[in-house]
Amino acid sequence: MNGFALDPVGLIEGEPFDVALDQLPAGQLGGHEVPKLTIVDWTDRMGRVPALMLCNENGMALVAADRPKANPAVKSTGYLCWSGFVDSPADLALAHVHHHDLLEEATRVYEEHVRERLGATTATVVARIQADGIYPYPTDRVDDPILSVERDMFDLVAVTARGTLTGGNRQQREMNSRLIKLALEERSESLDTVLAATLEMSHEERDQLAYMLRQSSLGHIVGAATEVTQRVDLILALRQAIYGSDMRRRMREVDQLHPLVKDNAWLFGEGWRLSRSEPGLTTVLRDVLRDDVLLEADLIASGGRVLRDNGRVGRLDLVLQRTIHTPDLQHRLVIELKRPKVALGDKELRQVRSYARALSKNAATGRGKWTFWLVGASISEEIEDEVNQTDREWGHVTKQADYDIYVTQWGRLLDDAAKRLEFYREQLRYDISQEEAVARVRERHSALLPEEQRSA
Repeated sequence: MNGFALDPVGLIEGEPFDVALDQLPAGQLGGHEVPKLTIVDWTDRMGRVPALMLCNENGMALVAADRPKANPAVKSTGYLCWSGFVDSPADLALAHVHHHDLLEEATRVYEEHVRERLGATTATVVARIQADGIYPYPTDRVDDPILSVERDMFDLVAVTARGTLTGGNRQQREMNSRLIKLALEERSESLDTVLAATLEMSHEERDQLAYMLRQSSLGHIVGAATEVTQRVDLILALRQAIYGSDMRRRMREVDQLHPLVKDNAWLFGEGWRLSRSEPGLTTVLRDVLRDDVLLEADLIASGGRVLRDNGRVGRLDLVLQRTIHTPDLQHRLVIELKRPKVALGDKELRQVRSYARALSKNAATGRGKWTFWLVGASISEEIEDEVNQTDREWGHVTKQADYDIYVTQWGRLLDDAAKRLEFYREQLRYDISQEEAVARVRERHSALLPEEQRSA
């Protein structure tokens, strides 16, 4: 190049090797010789490399194939050499169509090699970390399936982050190892931030990791396991906050209990998991609700803390609202939460019914299906007949064409949410006491729990 001979030897790891693709029927080769795949493994000094190159029979590169995608964690290139490619050079751009079976076989061989090399690299990196004494997991067999998957995920991440785990002083390496473990335990999407800001991984290295996580089911497994365990923790913590005498006495509903509910709409059904507040609905709600009811939007705008003129925390009822946008209809959820000491009765039910009629008929809200929930710690005898109707499920007190009203108590709501999680909790073998669950929720949401209990 520019008069200088290129010598790639220093960039190649091991020796290139050839694989004859002799599984293809002779009729597909058009009289040409059996194609050969030459695989070259590159060292970490190489930048991005193509996964598969189409070459003539002498190994001269013609064009990069559009698949498979290169795995940047283990840099390897397969050179598919075959004289049949030069018969019609114009067709090379459509090689995946004209030579589909050939590329499929080359891809299979290439990906099998990459998996083997990734496994060997992972084993080498993990062995080095373990020998260094900074491996953050037990090295023997573990019965906890969540821990086992997290450990596998850590091993996968360690391949990309091996520079931060094998270089520098031991104290820094150990800290980096613990930071990655923490990111995996808490939430998989936080991992990129940790790697970028704390471990100072380059953009290319983070791209490598993103690719690996997309190609592996481990990231999805860790994410799902984390979601289930955090939900179980929250259910146990809410039960103690609402019905436990000690925490119930200290818990402030408006700026502590209610924000926990606001961020976990799945408590009212899985369909609301991805729902969002609808800002445009706030004005209409303010016109309908009583003055002593606090809107979720007002709570957010005030930083989650509402004070009276005397500086004390407000003791108001809270209304949450969520919307799921679908092509044909807006599905809206409105939740009125009552303080635990309030037994739900005629007064509270009439209140919600007035909201339902006003909101469902309001022209400003457009066409939609409304679901209203009235939630409290207990239900009085005066509305028992409405709660226990024979033609519908317990708590479904009103059924109209454009809205439904449900009344429930926290105990039943949390029981129903726990039942939906029971199968997954059993599969994960996740067993935790109420005290441990409260402690875990406190770690994640310390500002939403009583001040004097944070250090407990």
